[in-house]
Amino acid sequence: MKSSGFQTSLEVEAISKNAINDSAKSSPGVFLSWNDLWVTIPNRKHGGKPILQGLTGYAQPGELLAIMGPSGCGKSTLLDALAGRLGSSARQAGEILINGRKQALAYGTSVS
Repeated sequence: MKSSGFQTSLEVEAISKNAINDSAKSSPGVFLSWNDLWVTIPNRKHGGKPILQGLTGYAQPGELLAIMGPSGCGKSTLLDALAGRLGSSARQAGEILINGRKQALAYGTSVS
């Protein structure tokens, strides 16, 4: 996404699936991870506009996670995707795991 001539992006640290599974098994609480997460919305001119492109990251129980970035880089879209609250026109691809398992989230569009 371009804004005022600068490239903006939302960056999340990538980790291995083994680290996710090991941490999820050893810690009480909920371990949330996402791998290669894409969110696209329809666009009449170009077919679809990607909002999130290939994000991978995790949130561990008992730790604070900060999602930071400039306006319009996809922070709210990431949270909506992780919570299963994307609009009906949004298309999501990738994997969201809760404690190492794929689960249907409460609000519809999260199952890929």
